[in-house]
Amino acid sequence: MYVCRDYKQKEVLEKIPFYQNIHDQMSQTGSAFSAPAVTYIIGNTQIGTLRSTQITAQSRARGSASLMHDAEKNCEVTIDSWADYVDSKANGSKSIIESAGFKATAEESTPGKVTNQPAIAIINPNVAGVMNFEVGLLQGNSNVFNMIVATDLSGVTQAGNEVILAPVAGVTYYTASSMQRKISMGGLPKITPLHALCYTTNRAGNSVLSKIIPFSC
Repeated sequence: MYVCRDYKQKEVLEKIPFYQNIHDQMSQTGSAFSAPAVTYIIGNTQIGTLRSTQITAQSRARGSASLMHDAEKNCEVTIDSWADYVDSKANGSKSIIESAGFKATAEESTPGKVTNQPAIAIINPNVAGVMNFEVGLLQGNSNVFNMIVATDLSGVTQAGNEVILAPVAGVTYYTASSMQRKISMGGLPKITPLHALCYTTNRAGNSVLSKIIPFSC
């Protein structure tokens, strides 16, 4: 048994209490999970930030959706780290996995690495500052689709299996991650030439970067 990663498919409103419960279960006195790589203080702060940015995003204030997506991604990286930690401690024990607040699932093998280059398409919803993306099907299991949008993506490179973001001065980056192939991003600059790329990730590693596509909204 392994930690089930279907929390990635939850809506933000569902993720917040789910993540909070994982934090509370794992950090309680006497827990078997006393020394995660990402501390519980940091994780709890990230969950609080996600909660507050989600509330702000409901006002549709400029840039609020982007801030929420960033907070969501930060939380997911931490939860993924905790899930890996639980897997290392549980050694396949369903009860130990569930004691951490996660669900358990059976896997016959580690998912295969995604080797294809992602292909992304833009779908303009005719709303200023919003763009929908769709990623073509790829090989590999349990894929997470990662979008990066900016006016300049020259700082995004790949070295081996690692995707590297070296921010270009004066450029704001907008990111989103989802297990769904259709991703909507809001809070983007209006009537501004933008560029997008995508890469996919599963437990075995990252795919190569997609080709960069231009768009505006």
